[in-house]
Amino acid sequence: MTARLCDWAFIGAQTLDDCASIAADFKQRARRYNRTIKCASYPFVLWRETEREAQEERRNILDQIDREGVTNFARAMGIGSGSYDNCTLEMMALGAGAMPTIGTREQVAEKLAQLYRDGSDGMLLVFLSYLEDTVASKRTFSLCSNN
Repeated sequence: MTARLCDWAFIGAQTLDDCASIAADFKQRARRYNRTIKCASYPFVLWRETEREAQEERRNILDQIDREGVTNFARAMGIGSGSYDNCTLEMMALGAGAMPTIGTREQVAEKLAQLYRDGSDGMLLVFLSYLEDTVASKRTFSLCSNN
């Protein structure tokens, strides 16, 4: 239906490779209807000065997970049967299920550029701290535009 009727497909993938294959599939299906479709992904962007600091921040988020709150959020979103495993709860705690994109500014910029090269026409970026992280994003996006 998306390929036949929509102009955009919003992809909820968990890895760069999954995002690329889903985008390629949508675009191929749209061609069957003599259409084009654009694809947008939504990465959870978490960067720090070092990869170790970024992974420590990720771990800190997961160590403080509010399991009841995340379960209620997932239930409100209509996700699953309510029998959430640990992986599902962690995905919801890290950017509401957005694709983890974690590392240094340069690593994150490369991952975002790779998403673009692999078929993402747009991205809905999810941040841990929107105001703090978007100030830093100006530097990252300038790195990304050089790719």
